[in-house]
Amino acid sequence: MAYSLVRRLRDSLIEGKTNLDLVDIADDLDSKLGDRISALTEAEGKAGATAESTTNDLLEELDKIKACKGTTGGGSGTSDDPLTPEENSFAAAITGSKSAAFRQITTMLSGLDMSTGTGQLDALTAGFDGDCVISLRVLLSPKAPTQLATRHDTLGTLLELRQYRLAYFNYQLRVTPGSGAIARRVEKYEFGTATDTVLLDALCSLTFHGTPWIPAPHGLMGLEQCKDGRGVPLMHDPRDYYCQPDLMLKLTKFLHVLTVSIGGAVTSATGYTWLTLGEFMSHHLQRALCQPTEVEVIAWLQRSSDTFANAILPAISSRLQSIMFLSARIADLSFNTHILPFDSDAIRPLANAESLLESIADRRAEETALSGLAPSGSNQHQLQHLPLLSKSGEKPTGKDPPPTKGQGKRRSGSPEWP
Repeated sequence: MAYSLVRRLRDSLIEGKTNLDLVDIADDLDSKLGDRISALTEAEGKAGATAESTTNDLLEELDKIKACKGTTGGGSGTSDDPLTPEENSFAAAITGSKSAAFRQITTMLSGLDMSTGTGQLDALTAGFDGDCVISLRVLLSPKAPTQLATRHDTLGTLLELRQYRLAYFNYQLRVTPGSGAIARRVEKYEFGTATDTVLLDALCSLTFHGTPWIPAPHGLMGLEQCKDGRGVPLMHDPRDYYCQPDLMLKLTKFLHVLTVSIGGAVTSATGYTWLTLGEFMSHHLQRALCQPTEVEVIAWLQRSSDTFANAILPAISSRLQSIMFLSARIADLSFNTHILPFDSDAIRPLANAESLLESIADRRAEETALSGLAPSGSNQHQLQHLPLLSKSGEKPTGKDPPPTKGQGKRRSGSPEWP
């Protein structure tokens, strides 16, 4: 019996060596089984498991993967579709030592009733696991990856859940952190509609630049309108989107909730999250008041706003898209990471400006200490409040985000989660 089981494993796991004696391929077989350790552990943990049943379960799962190999890249494991992972990496993500997150998703989905709104919410929460990029690709890809979804039952289930993503993001933005409650007035907010998926499409494609995240009804101001119970939303000139510290903090919190809800990192010691980036930008904008003249204040705000719109947001999009969509080595990736490195070239102009500001402050302090007089230029009028770029006569920052579409009608049958 043992010889028969080992032979079956050899024939399935070690290509081109089926004619060799089992003793000669012992090391190779042991290595291959090690790559499928999660699948083996799960099979062995079943009630009444035997060596034969464990072998059968492993081979059955491997057969499912191989059955789809021809439709998703052939024997080489390559494909013109960047969403198609390399064969070895796919196997590792599904059955191997790096498949713990995927197998946890599989287990969680098996215990949910996905005919209910609560079940759909829980299923999407499970599927949006930042440590399982293969599940994120199925849920987020701009075009439904039907070929990829056929390679495992769990991926097929996630493909079906794509239709509930809008309701999922509505819930994530409406809910009060900690309590899990949703105020009645906030239930009116919608991240999009069946006819207006601008923000949904941008989030799923991880396109953060050139997207109308702020204006109502679906952006930040629409959410703030519902939270405050106002009849009409606050309006902001597009030129002022990225020059107001308070608005910057609210915008980055809005984007942080969305990014975390699709598996992004809550905190990071290696780079910025949306929250820490918002804190940096808000502090940086406030430092404009250290400038001695209004002209220099405006110049500081304009540079900050331009850098955020035209360098930082595109850099974030590029980084996250490269993780989510552009690598075939899917088992080696994690979306549970920072959105931007601390030393990113995109943010360097702002960091350099702050360093220069510190040097100027040091020089002024030295002048005062040496002469006992106020440094030159200190008698000039300084602003107490930051001006708006739209009131300064400057040109708009970057490109204005495209206008939002109409509210549209509510999709009938769209689930309302608590």
